[in-house]
Amino acid sequence: MAHGGCVLAPRGIVEAMTDPTEALAERASFATPPGHSSYTIYLGERLGLYRALHEGGPATSGELAVRTGTNERYVREWLEHHAASGLLEVDVAADALARRFSLPAAHVPVLVDRDDVRFGAYRAIDIVRAARPMPDLVDAFRNGTAPPPLPWEPEGRAADNRAVYLAYLGNEWLPCTHGGSFGAPPKEPTRSILPSMVK
Repeated sequence: MAHGGCVLAPRGIVEAMTDPTEALAERASFATPPGHSSYTIYLGERLGLYRALHEGGPATSGELAVRTGTNERYVREWLEHHAASGLLEVDVAADALARRFSLPAAHVPVLVDRDDVRFGAYRAIDIVRAARPMPDLVDAFRNGTAPPPLPWEPEGRAADNRAVYLAYLGNEWLPCTHGGSFGAPPKEPTRSILPSMVK
């Protein structure tokens, strides 16, 4: 490719496939964005921003901040990021403070409904939680000691198991194994006891 009288070597897919350095650089560039999105999803779940948009409807950054007891300026940045990434919809207005953001109905099962088997916000919580002991782990590598245990609370929740158990444990899994005979129907319904088991 000519540019300013110079011939520039092409770079792109071919180089990524044949050059180990380029391949690793390409891999690293794709690994970063999902991690960044996980951090913002973590904030939305923990601060109740998704739920507030779902239950209260579209909102400006100021309205959402009031609903959730958070800072408007920070919420505005979060909303703008989510709109740019396609997680939220926005009615564009010239004045940033007048823009109204909404959570698409199709995103509710993944970001709000913890009883839906498609609920995925817990993965962002897991990623953030897993990263917390990393500085201690660095020290452990250097001095040979064990890092301190990571407490389960407040984020060691079994959110990923809850929805699956509610959907399948009483309706499909237990009935299939009742009395040691696959396919035999249970004598008593089992779903009624599940909420207390998976809180």
